[in-house]
Amino acid sequence: MATIAMDSAHYVVLGRGQISSIDDSMQSALKARTKTSNQQPLQAAQLQDALLTIKTVMGITGLSRSSVYARMDLGTFPRPIKLSKRCVRWTSRSIQEWINAVAGAAG
Repeated sequence: MATIAMDSAHYVVLGRGQISSIDDSMQSALKARTKTSNQQPLQAAQLQDALLTIKTVMGITGLSRSSVYARMDLGTFPRPIKLSKRCVRWTSRSIQEWINAVAGAAG
């Protein structure tokens, strides 16, 4: 059990996010601070030079992860840029061009 000081008062952390002697609004604020989000907003795709995560690409295109990679293997979907050993990103420009090409072929 650990104690934390917040606003000149002490609260007891019981474990796994349970906090004793704290009101609901303060507890939700504390939980919000401890959670980090790596989610990229879909609005990032509107930037011409944005680098998009796979989740954002999936959200924009409506394709599943496996469909994205299957289409890449077939050469019908843009390949990502490799930023590091375990990090790839797609340019928003390449995704938008793919969407325009698919829409042009369908229409």
